[in-house]
Amino acid sequence: MVSHSANSLITRLEMMPHPEGGFYREIMPGEEALIPWHLHKLPEECALVYFLLEGGDFFPFHFLPCEETWHLYWGGPFEFHIINQHGEYRFFPLAHDQGAGHSPRLRTFVNQHKAIRLAPSAKWGLTVCVRPPHHEFASIEPTPRGDLILSYPHCERIIRQLTRDI
Repeated sequence: MVSHSANSLITRLEMMPHPEGGFYREIMPGEEALIPWHLHKLPEECALVYFLLEGGDFFPFHFLPCEETWHLYWGGPFEFHIINQHGEYRFFPLAHDQGAGHSPRLRTFVNQHKAIRLAPSAKWGLTVCVRPPHHEFASIEPTPRGDLILSYPHCERIIRQLTRDI
C-alpha cells in the first residue's frame, strides 16, 4: 500500500507503475517538467524520469544502456547496487546526509548492471534520473538471475536479493 505522501506525489506527477517495480514517469525533450515543483522545459539532449519506490519494493538488476545521473528529491535514502563490466560490485547510498559521506546525486555509467532499493529505514523515496532521450525507461528489462550468477558468482547473495524469478 502506498503511503499518503507517496500517493500524493504519484498523483501530482502522473506516475504509473513500472512493470519491474516502483512508479515512474518519463519526460521527453521539449516537454515541461516540475524540477522540483517549478516548471522547466527540458533541453533536447536529455530526458528526465521521476522514479518512486516504497517500502520493500526494488528495481531489479538490469543492464545500463547509457549514462545516467540520479538526484534524490524526497524521502529515501536509496541504495544503488552496481556490478561493473569487470565484475566489481559497488554500493552507493543516495541520501541527503552529506555529513555521513553520502550524496544526493549519483552518476552511473554505461555497461554496468544496476539495481535500486530503499534503505531499510525508508518508507518511500522519490528520485529523478536524467538520461539521454533515446533510451526509454519503460523498456528497461531485468537481467535474468541465472545469467548474472553465472557471470558474477562472487555476487550471488546480492543478485538473489535484487532480482526476481524470471
